[in-house]
Amino acid sequence: MTMFSVRVEDDLAARFDAAAATLGGRSARLRQLIAEAAVPPPIRPSGLAETARDASRIMVRLDAPDTAAVDAEAAAMGLARASLVAGLVRRRVRGAPTFGRVG
Repeated sequence: MTMFSVRVEDDLAARFDAAAATLGGRSARLRQLIAEAAVPPPIRPSGLAETARDASRIMVRLDAPDTAAVDAEAAAMGLARASLVAGLVRRRVRGAPTFGRVG
């Protein structure tokens, strides 16, 4: 069995551990993330490539605690709020997230 090793800042490790605590702990969550990242993207016919012109805007209303949690998660990942939500939706409907980075 292969072992991965990575160094992260203490603050980031503490935040990850806190988030992973409800998901089986650090090792379990890391295994989940690696398994999700290893899923090959779905094959799309070339004519269905997503562009800004064929994208749709969807409004989602969240209460203040959920909004704060989404903002915190997006910030931890270096994403805009909308990019995180869109990636989560893509994960559900396509089986693989496609996160856009804040530029």
